[in-house]
Amino acid sequence: MVRPGAFAGDHDRADLIETGLGGDWIDSAESAAVVDAFMDPFDAGHPGADDLTRMIHKEFRVRLPELLLARVDKITMSTSVEGRVPFLDHRLVEFTMDIPQAWKLKGGEPKYLLKQAMKDLLPDDILYRKKMGFGAPMEQWLLGDFGRQAESTILGSAMMERDYFDPAVITSMFREHREAKRNNSLYLWTLFNLVAWHDHWIA
Repeated sequence: MVRPGAFAGDHDRADLIETGLGGDWIDSAESAAVVDAFMDPFDAGHPGADDLTRMIHKEFRVRLPELLLARVDKITMSTSVEGRVPFLDHRLVEFTMDIPQAWKLKGGEPKYLLKQAMKDLLPDDILYRKKMGFGAPMEQWLLGDFGRQAESTILGSAMMERDYFDPAVITSMFREHREAKRNNSLYLWTLFNLVAWHDHWIA
């Protein structure tokens, strides 16, 4: 999809560093260096922290603020609902970060302590139901009219004029998806969002 060398160069490096987004990791070809940039200080300050605690810290630093909380806020505010996240009260978070992994996963059951704490408030069919995510049925949507609209939008985008992407590969990915040869929904949806953003804010 992306042409080799399309995003080569460091013309934006100074901007990243100036905003505080850049660090020693910016020159690294390894994406893990980004994670190391905020995990190394955590590990130094909390030697011997278990894997679950380290994982939770990563979620707090990256996925929670950049994806999950932003998504909840957009969806609730779009319908004039004020969302609240009581389990993110800083005092509760600080308390639970010191609880050992073995207590949180007793008998291999995820969120064991949380379920025990809420068992008198919620019925079992809520406490023990299968986890439900935020995912939209993008795989199915791209098979119909929206898929044709997305393909037209991407291929007709001003971003294609920058020669970053190979239109033939993109066309092939849409065809593969429609013919059920490969599920390309993640890539196509991401690209659709990118060109929509570019055409609105840049072009």
